[in-house]
Amino acid sequence: MYFPMLMPMIIPVDSASMKDRVQKLEAALLLSLETISLLVNRLEAKFGPEFLGEELKQLTAGSSETELHTTLDAIEHSLASGETPSAARQIRESFHLTWDQAHELTGTWKTFSRQQKLRWLRLAKYIHSLGIRTE
Repeated sequence: MYFPMLMPMIIPVDSASMKDRVQKLEAALLLSLETISLLVNRLEAKFGPEFLGEELKQLTAGSSETELHTTLDAIEHSLASGETPSAARQIRESFHLTWDQAHELTGTWKTFSRQQKLRWLRLAKYIHSLGIRTE
């Protein structure tokens, strides 16, 4: 079992209650990020892109749902085709992980739901767009 919050942090967890708590925190973080993004997009629509400034523009730099699904599909295809090195590279680049973390994740990839992978990918892209290093 892994500590699921922000996939770059793969830490063993022994407690089911800790896993549940982390998943709730992860969901709250995603909801907060979605709300912030919605507010920033509305501000941009009302006042124009120059109103946002560089700091707020970073908040709208996430990937679209289609891009997220395409990324996951490519990883799934590589794993299904037995192309583990390619899948590890895609995971490393997409989730901004170290090589060790990416290789470890290829081994456990099937144990996570697609919804969970989408949440992790969305968070990883968002964190990376803010310039926060996770490797």
